[in-house]
Amino acid sequence: MISVSQRLGMEDSAKAFINRATQLLFVHPDSAGIMDLYPKSGPITQVNEGYLTTSREEQEELMGRAVHFETDSDRKTDLKIETMKVDVLAADAVAVTITYTGTTLDPQAPLTYHGAYSAVLALRDGKMRALQQHLSFPPH
Repeated sequence: MISVSQRLGMEDSAKAFINRATQLLFVHPDSAGIMDLYPKSGPITQVNEGYLTTSREEQEELMGRAVHFETDSDRKTDLKIETMKVDVLAADAVAVTITYTGTTLDPQAPLTYHGAYSAVLALRDGKMRALQQHLSFPPH
């Protein structure tokens, strides 16, 4: 049985994870920081744009390409989380789903897009980490 304080603590940890992840992906792209969102060992399962990754090495390569794209294009994005649902599964695990709207801040080619993210997060090494996730990301 999960206590109310444990449930609230896990919900807060999941929200902090999402805020940190959006900062590392969209505001200040940083592939090393992004990889700190995942367990140091064991499988990491992600589906993004129809591509399945199952290892830390694959995830690191994918995040490196995403950060490279963001920094090379110097694309500044204003990201707004529209909805967030956190389901506490256990004292150390949650499922989280968000929807978001992103707007690129390029005055010559502004673009507004919508996406979604869902993940199973668990406490590992004292931090919230993504074990499995699915990202609906705008095409680039």
